[in-house]
Amino acid sequence: MRAAVTRLIRKLQSGGINSTAHSLWKELYLIEILQNNSLMKKLHSRYEVAPAQKDEFRVSSTSEGEIDSYLPARTWIDKSESFEEMEMKPVSEPELYSYKNSYLCVPPGVGFTAEKKVIRDTFANEIVWNRGRGKTWLPSLIYYHGPYQTDQFLRTKTTPSEFDIDVGIPVLPYWRNYYHWTLECLTKLRWLDHTYCHREESPKVLVPSNLSSWMEESLEILDVENIHRCDSDIYSVKELLVPKSPPPSRADCQWIRKQMRSNVEENEQTNKRIYISRENANRRRVKNRATVGNILADFGFQSYVLEELSVERQVELFTQAEAIVGPHGAGLTNMVYAPDPVVIELFGERKKTSYYRLAKLLEFEYKDVCGESSGVDIVVDPDKLKRTLIEVLPN
Repeated sequence: MRAAVTRLIRKLQSGGINSTAHSLWKELYLIEILQNNSLMKKLHSRYEVAPAQKDEFRVSSTSEGEIDSYLPARTWIDKSESFEEMEMKPVSEPELYSYKNSYLCVPPGVGFTAEKKVIRDTFANEIVWNRGRGKTWLPSLIYYHGPYQTDQFLRTKTTPSEFDIDVGIPVLPYWRNYYHWTLECLTKLRWLDHTYCHREESPKVLVPSNLSSWMEESLEILDVENIHRCDSDIYSVKELLVPKSPPPSRADCQWIRKQMRSNVEENEQTNKRIYISRENANRRRVKNRATVGNILADFGFQSYVLEELSVERQVELFTQAEAIVGPHGAGLTNMVYAPDPVVIELFGERKKTSYYRLAKLLEFEYKDVCGESSGVDIVVDPDKLKRTLIEVLPN
């Protein structure tokens, strides 16, 4: 409860009353009013909307369904547990699906066949869908498009007579942070290079009309063309090309690394030992920042506040990294641009597998250093940190 109050205070400080009130209302409306009530269950059965059977629409795979690697689920665990001892599950290579005469509802970015079956991979991967996201697409439609338009749309099960978009690939983030945009959205652009997409008319890249400036910059670095910016509407699409949803594969990570690095000049003067500071974040900041900073300085680390850097500068910085240290957070996504670093992730009393998974995909050495939690922030164990640095870093 105390942590929740602390986070609310931080949100008020960073976003103000209006932004905080809107965020709380949206969460209350979507989860408590729309999702968790008997009316929503009746609506689900009334519309008889089920996920489309993907096998019917599969048109290509990068490796004929081979298993890319085995990783633990993306989840939080207690600091006493080990990532290596968790159950490892297969991560298969990406696949591409083609849905003819379809629809795309923006926001939240959920697609439908002409028969109004949900195209699940536009909204969530199978794991996240089964965890509960499968319950949220209808509340989200009602929230963004209103009950009347949603009802009319789902009741009308006919093929569109005209199309707003001929061929498109949706790149629509559900979570608008650096990790999800970089590794779950931008990696979908890999399919633009695939032979299936080489046609007289190139597929349009479907993105929200309200992208953040750093999202726009990442598209510019990748030199993405034929972008279609989607306002709030329901679009008819003659052919919707849908890559299999995240988690990213090893090949996805290698592709985004190659593409971003090839368009950014390397800087040999960049410090190769990087500490990612979260001092401007509203959670998981390091409470004993001075102590941790002194230890890392002794080992040649330089501290960076990544929110203050452009995307290009972040790519340039991590291209030279030999060691990366930071609290759990989206900044660690940048390890994907590094050649072969040691990654040390800092936690409080609980830890999450996200960046362990990424490091293992990229075959990087990874260590976690757990300390204590202090509200929404963390207290790093200085002795554990020092021992870990001595263990993994060359003299």
